[in-house]
Amino acid sequence: MLVIVIGGSSFVGRELVASLASNEHLRQYGLRVGEAKREGQCGKVSLSIGVLNRGSRYWCSNSGARSDLPQQVTHVICDRKDETELSKKLNWIQKHFREADSPKKRDIVIVDFCAYRPKHIRMLVNLLKHSLKHYIFVSSDSIYEVCAEVGGDSGSKESDGGDDVKTTRGLKRALRESDAVRPESRKVQKSLKSADNYGHKKLRCEEYLCKKSRALGFTCTSLRLCDVIGPFDNTDRFWSTYLWFKYARSIPIEPAKDLDQLISLTSSWDTVNVILSDLQRVSLTSSPRPAQLCLNVAMEEHVKTSEFLSLIASFCPGSCGNTCPVLAHSSELSVRYPYYPSVTRGPVDISEVKKTLNWSPALSLKSAIERCCNFFEKAEFLYPSDLEDAIKNLPKPVRKKVRTEMRCKHTAASAKKTSHAY
Repeated sequence: MLVIVIGGSSFVGRELVASLASNEHLRQYGLRVGEAKREGQCGKVSLSIGVLNRGSRYWCSNSGARSDLPQQVTHVICDRKDETELSKKLNWIQKHFREADSPKKRDIVIVDFCAYRPKHIRMLVNLLKHSLKHYIFVSSDSIYEVCAEVGGDSGSKESDGGDDVKTTRGLKRALRESDAVRPESRKVQKSLKSADNYGHKKLRCEEYLCKKSRALGFTCTSLRLCDVIGPFDNTDRFWSTYLWFKYARSIPIEPAKDLDQLISLTSSWDTVNVILSDLQRVSLTSSPRPAQLCLNVAMEEHVKTSEFLSLIASFCPGSCGNTCPVLAHSSELSVRYPYYPSVTRGPVDISEVKKTLNWSPALSLKSAIERCCNFFEKAEFLYPSDLEDAIKNLPKPVRKKVRTEMRCKHTAASAKKTSHAY
């Protein structure tokens, strides 16, 4: 089976490619990388791995060396928006991996991290329509922002099963996959699209993918990720937050959204394991059922935004057990906090992905945050270019404070090092 990862140069894609190239990780899913059968590998599905992206470089170490893709992975540089170039590169990938005497069959799986318009998917499925077996589309919980709201009027309570959760709009249950239904009113649809165009585009991709799946006979899975946290996050949201709490705790936060809103979060580690579980599912049969899947992916906990931020602050050096960042409503000293959450509809229900893929989150929220903080603490010295991007992402007053405190810290460290030399 040939797995083609679209994207894969940073964040979740980077983690996935590393896992796909590791037999140690794949073994638990009944998969292995490479063509040659070895002793003890009988019954395992062999994977060939290709990565197709624009060749962008992220997370380069201060040595100037690039963290290249694993040796087992074939990297193809291509702009997916150029249909002529994409056609040539996909043909090359197929010829490169498929034996000359092997019959054409549906043996290609796409894992797409970066499609946000239906035409991005259209080109891929049309070019691969005779050999495409399965399409994994990385979507977002932002799609619920453009759907009819769950729970009715404020204060209403759903009683059709599932956990009820309290949100800023009253008491209602967590979002299920079946809640992804656009409002009947065109006017309301237009208004929601205007408020969250990203969610609108991701939902259009899901709708188009399901339609093409039925028409061309391949299967598909759309993974609705919440705000994702993990290493190599090039959105800089987590790292900028960490830098704020580490170096500029004295600057109060003016929340852009209700800090008591319950949210779900997704870890990059869990996302990788869900994708591998789905690959295992489709590798076991030529016609996996259901043919079209949409799955919410998140950690178990539903937490308030304030609790999430407090956990990040608690792992900052020098927190002295004080787990609460300085939070405040609008004041002369406060600065608007722009990063989390990215949605307003509340947390998601993950019972469907647990049942369908026999999967459970590997990490608690606290453990995932601790891992992230440990990574970004080291990244401050390992990835200076990416550090600069994270600092630039901060609001101006916070950015200035962070730069000042970092200079003081590094000056003190240099002076201490010099004194020890004498």
